Amino acid sequence: MLSYEKIVSKLDEIKDVLDLNQDALERLKIPERIVEINYPIKMDNGDIKFFKGIRVHHSNPLGPVKGGTRLHPEVDIDEVKSLSFFMSIKNSLAGIPAGGAKGAIICDPMELSKSELKRVVKGYVRYMGAKVFGSKRDIPGPDMGCNQEVMSWMLDELELLKGYHDPASIASKRISIGGSKGRDTSTSQGVVTSCLKTLEKLDDNIEDKDIIIQGFGNLGFNAADIFNELNANIIAISDISGAVYNENGIDPVDLKNHMDKGNKLVNYSKAKKVDPDKMLEMQCDILLLAAVQNVVTKNNADKIKADILLEGANGPVTIDAEPILLGNDVFIVPDILANSGGAIVSYFEKVQNNYDFFWDYKTIQDNLNKIIKENFDKVYEMSLKNNITMRMACWSMAVERLNDAIVCRGRIT
Repeated sequence: MLSYEKIVSKLDEIKDVLDLNQDALERLKIPERIVEINYPIKMDNGDIKFFKGIRVHHSNPLGPVKGGTRLHPEVDIDEVKSLSFFMSIKNSLAGIPAGGAKGAIICDPMELSKSELKRVVKGYVRYMGAKVFGSKRDIPGPDMGCNQEVMSWMLDELELLKGYHDPASIASKRISIGGSKGRDTSTSQGVVTSCLKTLEKLDDNIEDKDIIIQGFGNLGFNAADIFNELNANIIAISDISGAVYNENGIDPVDLKNHMDKGNKLVNYSKAKKVDPDKMLEMQCDILLLAAVQNVVTKNNADKIKADILLEGANGPVTIDAEPILLGNDVFIVPDILANSGGAIVSYFEKVQNNYDFFWDYKTIQDNLNKIIKENFDKVYEMSLKNNITMRMACWSMAVERLNDAIVCRGRIT
């Protein structure tokens, strides 16, 4: 990931697009709050081990901050600051009444037993405390290494600290304790809806489009499943084990059933093995990057033959690769627009928790699609009006809303 200093430098580029308050832009370059803790946890063998926890509140003029919690052995403060900044931009672009935050526990979940992981996660919440977390302050959600079970542990610990129920204080928990329907597929649905809007702008439709998907985790599988139901043709899929290709199409549900039996994706018998890097360079209508960052670089950008590139993952296209893709007429749907579905439904979860009234799946989907479509239209119109890229239009819209909130609150003199 780019350094925090490099990422916030993007704010200077927006000055050429919009007439914004310079002091407000400078305010956005500095995180509002950084909390670091080192706390002891008793391991299964009786030893005491210290873990480092981080939480960064980037900006809160739009509302309580919210953002994921990353569990990874190599995460550092600069990365967390960068991710918190991205959440400010993503929440603002989505029209969510929330600022940006991000957290981390420096650990390797794969090396911890389940009981150790539970103690590490609950310890993080306990030592951060109710003065950091809460539905009116900071709402943690999931990120790398987290799932609904982990978020449910976090909620339980926070409510024990507070002495009362506050389900809105933690996002993406299990439905039985206040989670929202549709959260597990929300990011994928947002990606697909963004793709459909792109095709609409290009006077086209999704039927029979050849699609390649890099990454077959929750995001990649659910997106593939939705695309398949829309009669698109999934011709290639990859994950950490390798890549497979079938020009006549791959059934994502059948592939997942194959993997659920303990088999690797690359050993799927109904498609042939291909080189994962070469897969990205195959001819297709749509390329969905749903795995990791820095996948398309200046070294391979000129070889991408897709008409539409969807950034399902965060930062899969590097800064120096984007001009090459655009020069080859590849339509890029930026990550902060394409993958905002998860953040939007996390906001829906908070609304439902506050009212103690829960929506059905169709209501969730309808509201999510409405927001994604409206945001896409606004970004597309701004990109045309100002002759700028979709990414710059996304950033400009988001920063304009943040700028207005900072100014009208009188946070600058």
